[in-house]
Amino acid sequence: MRGGTLILIPALNESAKIEQVIRAAASFGDVLVVDDGSTDGTAVIAKATSAACISHSKPMGYDAALGAGFTWAMENGYKILVTLDADGQLPAHRLQDFIEAIDKGADIVVGSRPSFPRLSEYLFAATCQMLSDVRDPFCGMKAYRLSYYGSDIAFDTYSSIGTDLLLRTIISGGSVQNIEISILPREGQSRIGSRIGAEKKILRATLIGTFRLLISAITKKKDPT
Repeated sequence: MRGGTLILIPALNESAKIEQVIRAAASFGDVLVVDDGSTDGTAVIAKATSAACISHSKPMGYDAALGAGFTWAMENGYKILVTLDADGQLPAHRLQDFIEAIDKGADIVVGSRPSFPRLSEYLFAATCQMLSDVRDPFCGMKAYRLSYYGSDIAFDTYSSIGTDLLLRTIISGGSVQNIEISILPREGQSRIGSRIGAEKKILRATLIGTFRLLISAITKKKDPT
């Protein structure tokens, strides 16, 4: 199906769920797993399925995994890319809704969860809702129209935890659509670390992302054309 839709699943030590998530996603497009240096056999399980798999020799971080997947999608001529977490929390059965939203004209589609696990996520979500139409910037389920980005495949520029392309789309005036989704409880530790460590990473991304949105809003007011 190359040239169509790619489901990108970044994974770090998700051997308990990865096969289930791949099989659920495979109904909606080709699947690529980017194994970020797992030590529990995640890559072995992924390679035994229909999914393509890229493996990092050591953990490089969530954004690096996403970046590798975006590059691979561009190089292989895909038109739509949808990201899906490997932990089974996100509803793979809703993938078609995201794909159809892109087909109908959205440049990026963002999942909107009913609640967030961290205070810093609430803060950035509130900021995004004030300055744009985005309700849940850190949701791991997003769909992208790859032609909107041209050859600009540098996914991450500031350790954004998956928000960099979203913010660039908002700032450049791209069409953004939200889709409400339900989530399941996570089993095991977050892929971005302990609770305190995750809060620090997300807060950093929040502060930088908020600054970028504010600068964009101020610039647009000064130059409404």
